[in-house]
Order: sequence, then C-alpha cells, then structure tokens
Amino acid sequence: QLRGGVPHFRLGWLFLDTERGRHAKGYQERVFHHEFFHLVDYADDGEVYQDAEWAKLNPAEFHYESGGAQMQDSREDPCRETDEIPGFLTLYGTAGVEEDKAEMCSFLFTGGAFLVQRASADPVVLAKRDRMKSLLRAVDPSFDDSFWEALKN
Repeated sequence: QLRGGVPHFRLGWLFLDTERGRHAKGYQERVFHHEFFHLVDYADDGEVYQDAEWAKLNPAEFHYESGGAQMQDSREDPCRETDEIPGFLTLYGTAGVEEDKAEMCSFLFTGGAFLVQRASADPVVLAKRDRMKSLLRAVDPSFDDSFWEALKN
C-alpha cells in the first residue's frame, strides 16, 4: 500500500516517501507533521488508537471509521481540506481518533488561514485545536502561545 509516511513506533523512526505527493503544494509538509504526531502520540502514553478524551470532543452521534489504512486506496482525496464535515478538517480525520489527532496537528503547523477559518466557524474544530495545543505543550512547554503566534509570521 502506497503511503506518504509511516511511523515505526517501537524504534521512534519515521519513514517518508519523498516522491509521493510532490505535485501537490503543501502535501509533504502536512504528511511530515501528521506522521510525526503519531510518534509523539505514542511516546506520551504508549497508545495511539484510543483517546477517550479526544473522542468526547465529537458530537455524541459520531463514530470513527475503521482506521486510516482503509482510506489509503480511496478514489477521493481523503486528505484534501474540507469544510463539509462538521468537526473535521479532512475526510481522513474521520478514519480514526489517531488520524483525527494527526490531521489536526498537521494543520496546526501548516494550515494557516484554513484552520483559523474552520476554528472560528466550528466549535468542535476549535476545541480540537485547543486540545492539540495542550497535548503538544505537555510534551514540550516551548509549544506555548508565543510559539503559535510566531508560527503565524
């Protein structure tokens, strides 16, 4: 199965395909931050595929799909940004809690105006953005408000 990146949790390694997505502006940058977050997520508590606190941010009737691997061969572009799915930035984020969190992280670092617009219009996206900032700050205190402000510039 073709992938833009794959984390190796036990070793803490990240494998990236430098050819896949070269044609799509910003794709590889987002893939890096997405996959890197999977490593961070694993390192903080040894768990990637479960996060009850994060899942509670979703509407009560929402249920994740069966994981990111099931969307890899999609004819759609599941990683394309969208404002058509309440609470999510991409279709890929609906695949599983691990993908939802990694997508939010990737947009936090690279999403700029799109994330700002989505967070201002969707309270679930706003809550997930704020939760992601807290998760990252817990891993490294330098991910404070001044870091995010400087990233905008």
